[in-house]
Amino acid sequence: MVSLEVVFNEEKAKSAGYTCEELMDIVRAQAEKNGVEEVSYGVFMNDTPEDLARVGSIVPRLNRSNRGLFDYMDKCILDVDGDKEDAKAAIMERNQRKKAV
Repeated sequence: MVSLEVVFNEEKAKSAGYTCEELMDIVRAQAEKNGVEEVSYGVFMNDTPEDLARVGSIVPRLNRSNRGLFDYMDKCILDVDGDKEDAKAAIMERNQRKKAV
């Protein structure tokens, strides 16, 4: 089973003129494009053979289309069969490397 859990920081979102719900709607829209369901608030999961590709690709696609979105997140965790990865940290590190080049 593959899931992605996203939690936004209310204060950071508000200071930028957003609500957490508005930001979550951006994630929901990308998940929907990928054919992934929101099974509970901020938790996206798919139960098909293409789980990892569909759920895992939400993060890089969000990064390409809404790079600043990750600045407002408290967490973005990709869970692959219990093996959890801090997807936010991975994306932020990748973006820093790109800036340095």
